[in-house]
Amino acid sequence: PTLSGEQQPTIETFILDFDKDIYEEDIKVCLCHFQRPEMKFSDMQALAKQIEQDIQFTKSYFMI
Repeated sequence: PTLSGEQQPTIETFILDFDKDIYEEDIKVCLCHFQRPEMKFSDMQALAKQIEQDIQFTKSYFMI
């Protein structure tokens, strides 16, 4: 629902400093910290800005 309003539950994972193509691969994801609630964005620019803020928060949280 971030942009499209779709209601089917999904998980989207952003892996810091990772550039391999692993689409359609099985991975294990461990949840360590709840960062923020789900948000809806008006456009891709607003989403990109929030992702950048999330990255900075995550790096600070994990002291990366």
